[in-house]
Amino acid sequence: MSNTDKVLELIKWFKSEADLKYRVFLIGGVPSGWRNLTLDSRTEPAWRSVYESLDGIHPWHVGRWETISGFDSFYYKNVITPDAALCSELGILYMPTMCKSIQRLCLLNDGLSNVYSVADLLTLQGLDSRGTT
Repeated sequence: MSNTDKVLELIKWFKSEADLKYRVFLIGGVPSGWRNLTLDSRTEPAWRSVYESLDGIHPWHVGRWETISGFDSFYYKNVITPDAALCSELGILYMPTMCKSIQRLCLLNDGLSNVYSVADLLTLQGLDSRGTT
């Protein structure tokens, strides 16, 4: 959709203009390059307003790195941290999709011999067990 005015109008309706029973906390599934309008994101400047009008940002980061060390050394520092900081500044919930399945995590380093706990999964996804970075 290229008409961002219509998108913003719909978002506004769902968040504040609809009858109370239809209002929502709106989480948008967004591309990984949403913050800078790059990579897989729409690049038109008006999309920044669309992304920033959401109550929650749910970017798709699956497949953006090859190893946990690659995630730690580059992706976390250059993408996840600035995304989370901007969302915090704007009062937007940040909930990135990092891995498409638990099976993917089990296969990363040592096949299926390592079973991860929930805390391990959150740590691998860039969060500690309290949900903070």
